[in-house]
Amino acid sequence: MGVTAAAELVLGDSARQIVVVAHRRFGKTTLAMQKILKSLGAVKGGRYFYVAPTYRQAKMIAWEMFIKILNQA
Repeated sequence: MGVTAAAELVLGDSARQIVVVAHRRFGKTTLAMQKILKSLGAVKGGRYFYVAPTYRQAKMIAWEMFIKILNQA
């Protein structure tokens, strides 16, 4: 799953917390999944979150993508 050139800047940022204000189809979900996967294991016992307006939306939007990415690895 690729990301845009602008999203590459966010992926390369080492800040602990990042806020991204972006338009539709920017690739925010893909960017978030890649950032979480890139950070896994960086901190022993670390916790990672994907936030959406509701639990159902988070599951519909990100969970399927997360499983798909993990199955490709």
